[in-house]
Amino acid sequence: MTEFQAEATHDENVVIPASATEKIHYEGELVVVLEAMKMEHEITADVDGAIEAIVAAGSQVAGGDVLARIGPDGAEAPD
Repeated sequence: MTEFQAEATHDENVVIPASATEKIHYEGELVVVLEAMKMEHEITADVDGAIEAIVAAGSQVAGGDVLARIGPDGAEAPD
């Protein structure tokens, strides 16, 4: 089973969260956009799979915070 967990690398603000309407993301697809010091940081999926968004737009996150999880294609993302 392949999983991917997106994490923040710095203290940043969430500009675009993982889409709640798109339940499946594909490798290389944009998952979330973060902003810090007027620089945007795009995080893309490393695997195909069902997504569980953890953060909302406007949220402030710290380095290491989980932003989204992607589980196996067609399955619910793990907790």
